[in-house]
Amino acid sequence: NYCRELLHIAQREIAAAEELPVVLGALEGWLRVQPAPTLPTCGWGDMDRVRLAANANTVGVSDPLADRPHIDLRLVLTTLLDHPKPLERDDLRDLKKLPPNPRRHRALDDALDLMHFLPLLLDSA
Repeated sequence: NYCRELLHIAQREIAAAEELPVVLGALEGWLRVQPAPTLPTCGWGDMDRVRLAANANTVGVSDPLADRPHIDLRLVLTTLLDHPKPLERDDLRDLKKLPPNPRRHRALDDALDLMHFLPLLLDSA
């Protein structure tokens, strides 16, 4: 129940989802044909990467992102903005008057969320 509430995912979506080994295999196949095999992943912290690696290990498959570097946007923006403590996404939104993200923790919504932060990186450069 906690995860369903946090992620706003209905049980029917969970039941219909592919098993993790299938998804990770598809991701690995997709990454293999991309023109820039060493591009880093990027996220708000490293928890998604840590959990993906742990879940892959639990089901006995390799983590297709294990060899890629990762950019922690939280650390980067906290540093660039000279903030005294690690920024939370909502704190950053308030500070920079960015729109809210009412559907956080959904993959597409979180990706769009991070896209709102990209101009802040460019402005700070």
